Amino acid sequence: MIGIIYKFTIIYGRVDIRPYYIGQHWEKISVENFLRKNGKSNYTGSGTLWNRHLNKLRGKCRRKNWRNFIHREVLYAKEGISQKALDALEQHFIKKEKAHYSLGLGGCNILWGTANKFGSGSPTNDPNVRKEISKWLIDFYKSDEGIAFKKKLRDLWSGDIIRGEKNPNYGHRWTDEMKQKASKQKIGVYIGDKNPNYGNHWTDKMKQDLSNKVKNFYANGGVNPMSGKKRITNGIVNKVIPSGEPLPEGWRYGMISKHDRKPLSPFIWITDGVNNRRLPKGEEIPNGWRRGAINSFNRK
Repeated sequence: MIGIIYKFTIIYGRVDIRPYYIGQHWEKISVENFLRKNGKSNYTGSGTLWNRHLNKLRGKCRRKNWRNFIHREVLYAKEGISQKALDALEQHFIKKEKAHYSLGLGGCNILWGTANKFGSGSPTNDPNVRKEISKWLIDFYKSDEGIAFKKKLRDLWSGDIIRGEKNPNYGHRWTDEMKQKASKQKIGVYIGDKNPNYGNHWTDKMKQDLSNKVKNFYANGGVNPMSGKKRITNGIVNKVIPSGEPLPEGWRYGMISKHDRKPLSPFIWITDGVNNRRLPKGEEIPNGWRRGAINSFNRK
């Protein structure tokens, strides 16, 4: 197999900037066969932007052989070269030939290298690509086709299709190690301008719309997800328990924000209805005393 780095250029029409593309290819026969427009492979390159230009070329040429308007060059060729080395060469020639589309010189390469671990990775790593994808998705879901697609998904997943044992995560439990690992991966990811909502502010109309939506939900029989449950905290961790379940040792009702989390005190407050005092955790509460504290207005 011959590893090839190629450059294809569209030479159709009278234009100042001609589209071109740098890529890699594995050729079985020979370099000469790869360069022939009617070779057995008939390979014409790949890439989203490049394929758009090829589609336009096919439409303009009509019955003519549109491949005749692609100028084919081989920038590098070697038999027995490794995939990693070929990836490195592709990245080198993309920069050398200034083939990245952001330069505005006609290049149709979206990435500065190959879409793998060695190269640039996913195309969505490019902020310009993400912006284009976002714009396309917004327009798509506003169209009739997108609205119909959303309805189809909603109907598909709103039933019992993934409830109970049908859920692919049924019976799976996260270990403390898995939780800690996931936490470390997310720390700092959404701070400041990295947060997707950075700079966004709710208008009075948006707040009112949300309020009306929630009111309508409960007015039409909606059930509060916290119904029959109580929030509790130990000063560091918040969790939910069923209403009526006894409060665990060292916990209290309510919840605490991440900014107010402090180490738990080694003491608890106890009272006899007149006096308050602190008792080390773990010690038995004396007779006539109970957990908690009483203020001066309620002493009897």
